[in-house]
Amino acid sequence: KKIESSEINDGYRGKTGPIKAQRHENLSPLNAAFIEAGIEAGFKHSDDVNGYQQEGVSRFEMSVDNGIRNSTSFGYLHSQSDNSNLTTLLNAQTEKILIKDSTAEGLVVKHKGQIIHFFATKEVILSAGVFGSPQLLMLSGIGPKAHLQEQGIEPLVDLTAVGENLQDHLECHIQIETKEPVSLNKELQPHRMLMAGLQWFGFKKGVASVNQCHVGAFLKSDDSISHADIQFHFFPLFFDKNWIPQPTTYGYRLGVGPMRPTSRGNVRLQSANIEDPLMIDPNYMSTEQDWRVMRKAMRLGHKLLSQKAFEKFHYREDTPAIDMNDDKALDAFIRKDSSSAYHPCGTCKIGPESDSNSVVSPELKVIGLSKLRIVDASIMPSLPSANINAATIMIAEKASDMILKTKTTKSQILPFA
Repeated sequence: KKIESSEINDGYRGKTGPIKAQRHENLSPLNAAFIEAGIEAGFKHSDDVNGYQQEGVSRFEMSVDNGIRNSTSFGYLHSQSDNSNLTTLLNAQTEKILIKDSTAEGLVVKHKGQIIHFFATKEVILSAGVFGSPQLLMLSGIGPKAHLQEQGIEPLVDLTAVGENLQDHLECHIQIETKEPVSLNKELQPHRMLMAGLQWFGFKKGVASVNQCHVGAFLKSDDSISHADIQFHFFPLFFDKNWIPQPTTYGYRLGVGPMRPTSRGNVRLQSANIEDPLMIDPNYMSTEQDWRVMRKAMRLGHKLLSQKAFEKFHYREDTPAIDMNDDKALDAFIRKDSSSAYHPCGTCKIGPESDSNSVVSPELKVIGLSKLRIVDASIMPSLPSANINAATIMIAEKASDMILKTKTTKSQILPFA
């Protein structure tokens, strides 16, 4: 509630935060058909997936304010650009954490070709992300002892969990071609692109002033589970095999996937040189449960797109165009088509110090060291059952309270479905 400024008045949402949350109420024919088809398929309808009831088909919100992406940079930093206690270095590479006597003293930074040592008067806050944070820890001698020694790095703190527990949301896709000029592909025609540019630059309006995923769904793979474990993203757009939309082919695509995968990957150093790429193993779909939920997600998605509401738009099924009851064929398509939904997290897991799988304590302090905290999505012990953007901002807000030793304003606790 603290981070957002939502247009929805249901008692569950924040109204005065720095991140704008708005819905696109005037749905296009395809987006409207998605909501109608979901109800026809027997799925629940939710007025607010971020409120009382997540489960169901629904309008999705977007972080947009007056035609501009309302990112944390826009909402937090740009809104207080005159802050005298904030200095930002551009084109700078943090190379190492300075550690002495089990205490983080500062950072080694390469800036404009020069190596600079920055020393902290209070503590070091590491927010390099799910890949950058474990990388900097390991390069600084904090991580699995054997792996660090393999890379010629002196182990200072043997934290075996650094770089482990990598998780991500995977999506597979169903795509339908239509002959009706109702998809966003038409907006790629030169004269319409010119109009979209003029509308946005002149008035911050038009098709370029919003994102293009206005509806979706959260569903259960099985009635026995407590809350939704599948997410749908609906795109009123036809893509070619390289995810590049064309102006002359119309259609729509549905992305589906498990929200709580049980597969776990890891991140490892390739060398002691920060400029060398990391070895990242997502280890997607390594458990039978993930396969079961992905198959169910694909079949539920296919069911939704087969409803009467989409009949007038359906010309042909582009993908997967297989017998959806054939597990072998479906598995082959999932292997070929699936891609990341870009929600990686978990490589510096939060937990009690007694847990060997933990990297940071409940106060986000790196275990075995003093004056070093991690504040980013890498501390998530498991994936949220949704996109991780809001949860990551919440982590930062909570961490700010802990760092400043203040208390968050209490909000009324309301029930959830």
